[in-house]
Amino acid sequence: MLAMVPMFGWIGLVAGLAFTVATGSEHIGAVIIAMLAALLVGSVSKRVPTEADRDWLPNLIVAGFFAKLAASWLRWWVLVDFYHGSGDAVGYHNLAQYDLVHVWRSLQIPPMKIGTEAMHAVTGFVYIPYVPNLLGGFFEFATIAFIGQIFLYAAFRTSIVPRRLKLYALAVFFVPNIVYWPSSIGKEAVMYLGIGIAAYGISRLLNDGSARSVLAIASGMFISGLIRPHVTAIQAAAAVGALFFAKRGVGVASMPGRRLVLLGIAGIGLAGVLFTAASSFGISLQDAAGVEGQVDELVANVEDQTDKGGSSVEGGFIASPAEFPEAAVRVLFRPLPNEAHNPPALAASLEGALLLVILVWKLPSMIKRGFRLRRDPYTMHALFYTIGFIIAFSSFLNLGLMARERSQVMPFLMVLLVALGFGPPDVEEEERQLEEERRIEGVDELLVGGPVAS
Repeated sequence: MLAMVPMFGWIGLVAGLAFTVATGSEHIGAVIIAMLAALLVGSVSKRVPTEADRDWLPNLIVAGFFAKLAASWLRWWVLVDFYHGSGDAVGYHNLAQYDLVHVWRSLQIPPMKIGTEAMHAVTGFVYIPYVPNLLGGFFEFATIAFIGQIFLYAAFRTSIVPRRLKLYALAVFFVPNIVYWPSSIGKEAVMYLGIGIAAYGISRLLNDGSARSVLAIASGMFISGLIRPHVTAIQAAAAVGALFFAKRGVGVASMPGRRLVLLGIAGIGLAGVLFTAASSFGISLQDAAGVEGQVDELVANVEDQTDKGGSSVEGGFIASPAEFPEAAVRVLFRPLPNEAHNPPALAASLEGALLLVILVWKLPSMIKRGFRLRRDPYTMHALFYTIGFIIAFSSFLNLGLMARERSQVMPFLMVLLVALGFGPPDVEEEERQLEEERRIEGVDELLVGGPVAS
C-alpha cells in the first residue's frame, strides 16, 4: 500500500498546481516548491539504499516525504485558521523576507546570537534563492527536517548490530510526532537536520572510528548548537558515554589506541558544547561554587514559565532517581487522552497512549536485551540521549509545549523500542537459534562419544 503513496502524492501535487493556476492563487509558488522538493527527495532516495534495503527503501522515503508535506500543510492550516496566524513561524517568516534575506544577499552575515536570533538568520539564509509565501516556507523547512530524518535512518542502519531496518524506517518516517512537529518554519526543523547529521556521524564513529565521522558530528552539532545548544550537549554527552562504555572488541572499542584518541577529542568537544550551552542560559561555569545556585535558579524560571495555561501540570525537575519514572511518562507520553482539551491535544494524547502501551508490552524484551547493551554502542547512545533528555526537560510543566519539544527525542526512543523491544531481524534470530542447536547437538554427541556435528 505504501508503494502507492508516491503516485497519489504526485497526482495531488499536479492537481494542486492546476488548481492554483486556474484560480490565480497566491500558493502557486508553494506548490512548485513542493514539487521541486519531491524531485530532490526522489533523487536522494535512489542513492541512499544499500544491499540491505534496496528493494523497499526508495519508495518508503518518497512516501514518507509526501506524508511530511501533508503534515506541513496541516501545520500551516492550524496556524492560519486555528490560531489565527499567532505563532513563531510567522515572526521568523516576516523578519526573514523583509530584512534578513537582503542582508545575506548583500554578502553580509546577520547577527547570529544562539537561539531565536540564529533561527531568524537561518530563515533568511534559506530564503536567499527565492522568498516564498508562508506556506512555501513551511514546505522548505519540512524538506530540511526530512533530510535529517534520512540521516537518522542511515545512523540506525550503520550500526554494527543487525537490525529491523524496515520497522525503524516506518517509525522515523511515519510516527506522527516526528512527521508533524518538525514540518514548519521553526527550530524543530533545523534541529532535525543537525541532530540527524550528528547521529549519523556518531554511529559511524562507534562502528569504525573513521575520521570522516568526526566531520559529520562537528557539522551536525554546529547546526543544532546554533538553535538549542542544551540539546546538542545532551547528544554530545551521550556520544561520549557510548564511546567510553562500549564493550571491548566491539566496533571502535576493538581499536584501543584510536578509541583513546577519540575519547580525548570527544571530551574536548563536549566541554566546548557545555560551555556554550551554559553561556546561552547565563550560567558561568568559571564560578564553580555558584554553578549549583545558577542551575537551581534556571530550573525555577523554566518551571515558572511553563507552569501556565490549561495544559500545565504538577511536577518538576528530577531531584532523585525515584522521580524519574513519573518524569519519563510526562516528558515522553503525556498528555494522555483524559488530559486532552482540544483537537491537537487529543491527537497527541492518542499517539502518546499508543506508544506507552507498546513500550509496556515490549518492556520485558527490552530489559532482557538491555543486559547486552554494551555490545550495541549506537543503541547505548540512544539510551543515554533519552535519559539525558528526560532529565533536562523534566522541568517543562506545560504538556502542549512538551508535545512539540519531545519530537527531538522521539527518533532515539524509536531506536530503543525497535532495537531492544523487537530485537534483530527474524532471519538473524533463526540463524542464531540454529547455531545454538548445532552447538548443543555437538556437545551431546561429544559426551556420548559420537562424531561431533559440524
